[in-house]
Amino acid sequence: MAVARRVPRQAKFLQRLETRPRMSEFHVRSTIISRYAFTTVSCTMVNSGSEAREAVFEMQIPAAAFISNFTMSIGNKTYYGEVTGKEKKNSMDDKERHKKPPSPTEGRENGYETFKASVFIPRKMQARFTLHYEELLQRRLGKYEYTVSIRPQQLVGRLRVEVNILENSGIVSLEVPPLRNSRQKGNGRAEGDVSPPPSTVIGHTKTLAKVTFNPSVVEQTRIARNGILGDFIIRYDVSRELSVGDVQILNGYFVHYFAPTDLPPLPKNVVFVLDSSASMVGTKLKQTKEALFTILQDLRPEDHFNIIGFSNRIKVWQQDRLVPVTPNNIRDAKKYIHNMSPTGGMIRDTDGINCAIQLTTTEQRVVNVVLEFME
Repeated sequence: MAVARRVPRQAKFLQRLETRPRMSEFHVRSTIISRYAFTTVSCTMVNSGSEAREAVFEMQIPAAAFISNFTMSIGNKTYYGEVTGKEKKNSMDDKERHKKPPSPTEGRENGYETFKASVFIPRKMQARFTLHYEELLQRRLGKYEYTVSIRPQQLVGRLRVEVNILENSGIVSLEVPPLRNSRQKGNGRAEGDVSPPPSTVIGHTKTLAKVTFNPSVVEQTRIARNGILGDFIIRYDVSRELSVGDVQILNGYFVHYFAPTDLPPLPKNVVFVLDSSASMVGTKLKQTKEALFTILQDLRPEDHFNIIGFSNRIKVWQQDRLVPVTPNNIRDAKKYIHNMSPTGGMIRDTDGINCAIQLTTTEQRVVNVVLEFME
């Protein structure tokens, strides 16, 4: 006679952990040259079970970055990913499923996307994932910021982040703040805590810098028992002694970095002119809304703004005025953009531009900006 026994909930949880492939290595290596970052993420997962198990590799990368290569290696076989343009990928996604419009708190508002790949690992074997991506660093609040997401979802035997920086114009400041667990405004750390994460080593000369983060399993446990550590951030700035800026030439192309240090930012009047006709249905309007959400977050408190939508008629969010940048106005603007839907034909886009110009001012020491988003 068979006797049924109840398995405690904790035992079931431990069984799932035992059967899940174990991450033995998580390694991030980045080289930043003239504010352009090349990042390689390698992850090794081991299936020590008696049957094939699914392994999931997830990596959050900046939305402005682009993936240049991805490979998976299982045993003696290597599988190469196909890198496609974002426009092609989005058109394929639209054909496969209908997506709801992005909400103000979803999508890429926080500036990151999640790359995800999964594979079944045969028993007693391991799989290695390698992801390459590139990005141009942006200067905000006087510093360039490089961020790498460390969220392996489990404790890792060998975890290492290594960032090498080369700036021929000279590195004038470099800092590594505590790990950031939240991407909301602010860094999510305790007040007054400015020390780098444990096991961080920082070294730099005038033009070279090397930062490593290599926590042991014990140090990882002290940060987060579930293995979700957070964002590892490096902030630095370069010397700008020449008033003309810094010009760099490579392979017949040039880039001119120009950031005056003695000019205070001027207040701006910004009017967003958005094509909301039926021609924007699908991915076009979705991407436009995501861009607007990001730009709204970057407006300063001294700025003013408004939103104009045009299809077969013109719709102005706030009639005959520009509103100041306040948390409530930004929230209401996001709701308004979120609820916009493509309808009707399109009138001349110049009508929307003329309406925007009428909202701007001739006041001195104020920059008037009209941004048009259309097909």
